[in-house]
Amino acid sequence: MKLAARIAVGVLAVVAVAAVGFGALYASRIQTANSIEKLTDYDDYNLYRMQVRYDYDLDKMIANTTADNQSFIDAAVKQALPLLPVLPSAAAPSTSRRPAATT
Repeated sequence: MKLAARIAVGVLAVVAVAAVGFGALYASRIQTANSIEKLTDYDDYNLYRMQVRYDYDLDKMIANTTADNQSFIDAAVKQALPLLPVLPSAAAPSTSRRPAATT
């Protein structure tokens, strides 16, 4: 019984440390998301402003992603959310189409 309690306390301690570390890393990213402010109110498009409250390296992103817009977006998301997986070109629609099945 004592062994199970020690294991449970150990697991809770690891989870607590991970949660504090995650919170410390993402606190500035949450502040950035909360700073988004709508500047215009048009039908077709709008302008927004935000204050980025974490360190980022724009020059490095530009140097490493010259292929297309989607690769730049993927690099920006990867730098903004470092612990979350970023799937390259996940938002890009597929251009291949299968022919309709015939019976």
